[in-house]
Amino acid sequence: MKKVEWELEPALAEETPPELRRQPWLLKYENPLKTRFGAPFFLALPKTPGIYRMKDEHGNVIYVGKAKVLRERLNSYRHARPGEVSRKVIRMIHLIRTIEWEECDSEASALLLENRLLRELAPPFNTVNTRPHTYSFIGLRVIELDNRCVIRLRLTMNCKRQGDLLFGAFKGRSRALRGYSALLRLFWATQSTAERFEYPPPLTRRSPPSLYSVELPKVWISPLREFLKGRSEHLISQLSCSLLENETLPRFYSHYIQEDLEALQSFFNQGPKRNLELRKNHGLRNRLIAQDRIDDLLVLEWERLGRLDTRRASKE
Repeated sequence: MKKVEWELEPALAEETPPELRRQPWLLKYENPLKTRFGAPFFLALPKTPGIYRMKDEHGNVIYVGKAKVLRERLNSYRHARPGEVSRKVIRMIHLIRTIEWEECDSEASALLLENRLLRELAPPFNTVNTRPHTYSFIGLRVIELDNRCVIRLRLTMNCKRQGDLLFGAFKGRSRALRGYSALLRLFWATQSTAERFEYPPPLTRRSPPSLYSVELPKVWISPLREFLKGRSEHLISQLSCSLLENETLPRFYSHYIQEDLEALQSFFNQGPKRNLELRKNHGLRNRLIAQDRIDDLLVLEWERLGRLDTRRASKE
């Protein structure tokens, strides 16, 4: 693995004119990277996989990226223009004062190195894979009564059991929130017998309660466990049938219920089911996947499925 750093001359490290930062689309745009680093820099870049780090004038890393071919990827920044890339990218380009890169043996190894740097540095212009500590777990506790039971569900970013059976971690905070919220509402709807149906206020908020209990027949326990383990999506069809049989549900709620069923299906596919496949395909014995391992396991899975180029690109 080869590491290279290129820093522009002090004379070129002047601040971008304020008018250019505010309204670049009103002026003839000149990409500052062309003058700050020059053509020889971009021509000297290797045609290999690797990662690159962008730093500002204070030496702070503001962006980390992965490239299948470093020369092509970094050259794309030199030709970036307003209207062709996002304003966020244009803002970042004007802040860049140093570019570092490291060559890697393959696209997969570049992705793994990128993941590690994103976890360690959390650069401000990166959003994906920088906060694995926000990946969620779902806790389940069952309190059995005579012919029914109380199911307590907990959504948490803490891997401590706290007396619950834990499942996860699930990547995608928003997807986990939608799936968890949908599950709570669907369980509530199946058990509703009130003449005037309405959800409890906590279940209608954007942020669902992190801890919630609902009383259910015991027949729901096994399908729920199998669902959270990723082994079966039978719970979704069981919920659908139960909701259709509940005559107290108003018709105008059908659209919202269908949205919850779709959210639950999406969560299952990208959460429990995917986790089970990762555990099986990569020999994980622990039922829980650590939050900081999911992104790397996904890279290994893409490599296993042949979605990544495992060949080293030519240096010529």
